[in-house]
Amino acid sequence: DTLDTIATPEQQHINYARQMLSSLPAEVIEAAQNTYTARAVVYFMLLSKDKVVRDRQIAHLQQQGDNGIAAITLRLSFFQAQMHKDYRLPLLNIALSSLHQLTEKQYRRFSENLDSLIAMDSKVELFEWALKHIVHHVLEVNYTRRANVKSRFRQCNDVAYECRLLLSVLWFAGKNTTLHNHDMTEIFQSLDISGDLLDRKQIKLDTLNEALDRLNELYPLQKPRLLKACAEVIALDGKVKPIELELFRAIAEILDCPMPPIVVKQD
Repeated sequence: DTLDTIATPEQQHINYARQMLSSLPAEVIEAAQNTYTARAVVYFMLLSKDKVVRDRQIAHLQQQGDNGIAAITLRLSFFQAQMHKDYRLPLLNIALSSLHQLTEKQYRRFSENLDSLIAMDSKVELFEWALKHIVHHVLEVNYTRRANVKSRFRQCNDVAYECRLLLSVLWFAGKNTTLHNHDMTEIFQSLDISGDLLDRKQIKLDTLNEALDRLNELYPLQKPRLLKACAEVIALDGKVKPIELELFRAIAEILDCPMPPIVVKQD
């Protein structure tokens, strides 16, 4: 089952993740395991490669971050060249475990700083979007009682456009041009929806946010069905890219149907 393959942390995947993380500098892992410095681990994943933007981000943390966090973030950034994209999600998972210990005041400041770092270059990358939503949905529940979402849509077909939008985002995030629309036919049919992938130019993150708000109003039993379709899209070319797993994790969190992510070894 594709969903199980992508979403279930079998022992071999857990072992691979541990082996991969063990190749990271000990300072990075230790920082992720500490509640105070785990904030810097998340911040440094958001640092721009553009020096001007990065300097502004560090300056912001010097002013708005907790005492010493800017310096720790800058020190961790020296390891950025060793940070293959495969490391991001496993490292974020370790940091999130530590960040559960934040007080509400600390969390609010941390969350505001995340938003500021992402906004600093006036554009939002898919990874930044995914990271923000994963962090928010995993940690926010510690401080705010999440309002119950009203289930309004009985079938995926009731939100067909939103399903097509979501699957199109996953398609364009990780697939190459050798795949074609007809590869999606069975996946659309599995959700009882018709139509094609959206044009790439039609897809904006604001539209994706709105679509996920509506998809969260699906009846609970429909959400795993939608997540399975997402997993099928990811698996279409037989390769799983880090950004696809990050998006999958974020989508699952937003739909209140969280799934343990894995790291898939690339050929």
